[in-house]
Amino acid sequence: MKNILVVMTGGTIGSAARGGVIDVSEKAGGELIERFRKETGERDVQFHVIRPMEMLSENCTPAHWRTLITALDGAGMAQYDGVIVTHGSDTLSYTASLLGYLYGGLGVPIVITASGAPLADPRSNGVRNFAAAVALIKNEGLPGVFAVYENSRSVMDVFLATRLMEADLYTGDFSGFGGGPFGVMEGGRLKVCAREGSPPLDALKAPRPQLRAPRAFESGVLAIAPYPGLDYTLFDLSRPDVKAVLHRLYHSSTACATPGRHALAEFIRRCRERGIEVFVQSVRGGRDMYVTAHEMLQAGAIALPMMSFEAAYVKLCLAVNQSELPVREFMLRPVYFEFVE
Repeated sequence: MKNILVVMTGGTIGSAARGGVIDVSEKAGGELIERFRKETGERDVQFHVIRPMEMLSENCTPAHWRTLITALDGAGMAQYDGVIVTHGSDTLSYTASLLGYLYGGLGVPIVITASGAPLADPRSNGVRNFAAAVALIKNEGLPGVFAVYENSRSVMDVFLATRLMEADLYTGDFSGFGGGPFGVMEGGRLKVCAREGSPPLDALKAPRPQLRAPRAFESGVLAIAPYPGLDYTLFDLSRPDVKAVLHRLYHSSTACATPGRHALAEFIRRCRERGIEVFVQSVRGGRDMYVTAHEMLQAGAIALPMMSFEAAYVKLCLAVNQSELPVREFMLRPVYFEFVE
């Protein structure tokens, strides 16, 4: 008999539709396990359920992360054979990264999952996703933090938590930074996808130190995405709550260098004058760089290794809310497979 902790946080997998409006429902959590038992016939698993919050994940803030962390730390996760976190799909990739950073070294399999529609909707993949999470824990027992989600082609993808990227707006499919999922679930077993940049199973099983979660969890991070015409003078750097900047780059590791209000390099210099570090996601190593990339680095941008935007944002939120390491050192030190080499 396997003992699994189920942590329900709301989201579509914990919601119901009434009068054309989808919202969280207290009954949906119990319904998930009932439907799982009925559809799979699985009786060799015992679930312990906690509900630290009930929210639609688009409403998630770092304060909710703090609530989730407190609940997980208080639940004694190490006593279970595994942990399943049910969550909304909108911000699934952010919370997955958080769990990867904080609990990747726990030695217990932790799986986060969601649903594309409420459980009563025939289009819902929620029960199948939950069943895949159970199977990953029960049949593999692989330590680490993962996300599972059935894509629009009915393939059950398995992602490393810190490599999960936001779902596609049209298909609703998730993707993995670096080219695809870590593996897929087939017949209740994990089939690892051999891919350059994916860690070997031995690396997942190796002991690793755990990060200490910050007591207070405020964002403090200004996140910026590039687009033609981005005007950096619109950002108010005088606010004391701006502790660091994360700037996503175009795929060529570039951003605008046209002199004036559109130049990233000039914005970086303004930030440095106020003691604000600017991290850019991400810069490709081992090859020639465009002159525009040279300009931002010469201005003082801190280049992050190849990693997803979500993983970079969550890591920077952790970095600015801790005091053990300088923020720069924290960001450049690998934690849980977030860097794709």
